[in-house]
Amino acid sequence: MKTLPDLEPQLVWKYFDLICSIPHPSGHEAALADKLAEIAAGYGLGVRRDDAGNLRIDRKASPGFENRPAILLQAHLDMVPVADDPGFDFLTMPISTWIDGDWLRAKGTTLGADNGIGVALAMAALCDPDLKCGALAGIFTVDEEVGLTGASALAGELLEGKYLLNLDGGPDGDACIGCAGGGRTEFDFVPEYESGVAGVPVQISLSGLPGGHSGICIHENRGNAVKALSDFILEHPEIRLSAFNAGGADNAIPAEGVVSGCFDGDFEALRQSAVLAGAVLSRELACDGIKFTVTAGSEMPKKVWSCEFQHRLLVALSLAPNGVLKMDEQLKIVHTSSNLAAVFSADGSVRVRSSQRSLDDEQRELATGMLSTHFASFGASATVGNCYPGWKPQQDSKLVQLCADLWEKRSGQPMSLRAIHAGLETGAFCKKNPDLELISIGPEAHGCHTPAEHLSITSTKRFYDYLLEVITVLD
Repeated sequence: MKTLPDLEPQLVWKYFDLICSIPHPSGHEAALADKLAEIAAGYGLGVRRDDAGNLRIDRKASPGFENRPAILLQAHLDMVPVADDPGFDFLTMPISTWIDGDWLRAKGTTLGADNGIGVALAMAALCDPDLKCGALAGIFTVDEEVGLTGASALAGELLEGKYLLNLDGGPDGDACIGCAGGGRTEFDFVPEYESGVAGVPVQISLSGLPGGHSGICIHENRGNAVKALSDFILEHPEIRLSAFNAGGADNAIPAEGVVSGCFDGDFEALRQSAVLAGAVLSRELACDGIKFTVTAGSEMPKKVWSCEFQHRLLVALSLAPNGVLKMDEQLKIVHTSSNLAAVFSADGSVRVRSSQRSLDDEQRELATGMLSTHFASFGASATVGNCYPGWKPQQDSKLVQLCADLWEKRSGQPMSLRAIHAGLETGAFCKKNPDLELISIGPEAHGCHTPAEHLSITSTKRFYDYLLEVITVLD
């Protein structure tokens, strides 16, 4: 039975095997960074670290290549720790791998090919004694999976170079050349209350919406729990609310929610209306199983929101700009969007969470301003935070054109050039060094962030051979 050391290219799999042996979930990458730095020092390579824990390894230009511009190979050190066995300890236990035909898999856990294979590819190139090229550097960032925080905090001097190849892309033959920037905006309402309202306690929940990533899936008509619940309550003013909770993370389309309060009317008629509303929404979204559920509450709320405040809040939510705001017709992807992500209510406040994304930072700021103006007109205050820059596509850059041409010559197939409506570390890099030319590429992997994650062995070899050619001829 084959093991990792038996695979080609041996240097790549040697480093990937090493990476799997050292625990490295987000926030715990120091041991892996230390080992890579130790290996680099053993090869006589330069090593630098910044205060965030990011690592840069430098290889000097080969003789005769001194006039070539520096090339940066970048990957992130952390992995997503998900296991079938809840007893698996990602802080102390290594990742155990096995070979399934052309696929490398992990035994019951995430494999960490995202982005361990990128780290292994970069280390193999840096330590390859036969490679002849200009100055080469590896940039290894931390905490990518928990908000791109390592890239955001990366010291600017660690990005010295002309070209940056992000190795967190793929599959081979598919290159990412742009990504959206984003930001989170929260809106706070101060509720007004009434007490002594007639009726019975009630709770109305919505479930079964598909949800999804608020960037990649925002154009797919998946519905929005915040808006759907708001619209339903607006149709039934005899419902008086005391709480509204729906959605969660700003990077997810809200798939469920629940409101509670009291109801003064025909309870059975309300149930039937809820059943009908769920069926209508299921039909509109072509998604079975969407349900509005009406249940009797356990006790009457001591107070409910005033009619004026409740109406004002629900109308603000119902009319809030949401979904695709602008398409990029050339790239055929979403250019700018907004996601009404969540509503949280507690005694004394109601908070609305949203996020805006755009390929253009100015457009994202305009979208944020539009949402702020909208909610301000309904009496809410705004707080903008957690902003990160986008990476504006440059299809005609020398790096993109060379990578595309080389791929077509090697494979006989044109390289697919795309941008994505989600955040990547490259957005932070081009903000810190505007002169960088960037591309995101990598081998074929599937099921990332799940125990089903698997990496193609033949694709990895094919990609490494291609990567070495790019490094050799790029000038």
